[in-house]
Amino acid sequence: APLYYGYGGPGEYAERSLLARSMERVIMEKAPDTVLVLMKASRDVIAGRMKDNPHAHPVVQEKDIETVLERFEQEYGVSWIRRKFELDTSTATVEETLVEFDAKMKPLLSQVDRTRLLAFRAMEGA
Repeated sequence: APLYYGYGGPGEYAERSLLARSMERVIMEKAPDTVLVLMKASRDVIAGRMKDNPHAHPVVQEKDIETVLERFEQEYGVSWIRRKFELDTSTATVEETLVEFDAKMKPLLSQVDRTRLLAFRAMEGA
């Protein structure tokens, strides 16, 4: 909103960073096991992906990629969600990214999550 619509910046109506913290408070109350994943890629890779696979109604303009990357990093850094990790897809394939996601996610799973996975795997084998 601050970048393209002129509101929601620091000290302005509907400040996005404050709204994010408010939403995170609710998330942490209702779903304390939430894991935040910051998926990112380099500016050049994102620009290339935008050209190779354009959206019908793009939001981010190529000239703003660096700004948007910086803002996501900032918000990730100040997030109240403490169970989090980053995935950089600049050079990784989809398969490599999935393997990295699995490796980083496993240590963050709750005991309930682990039990669900065991039950699911047991049912698959039945």
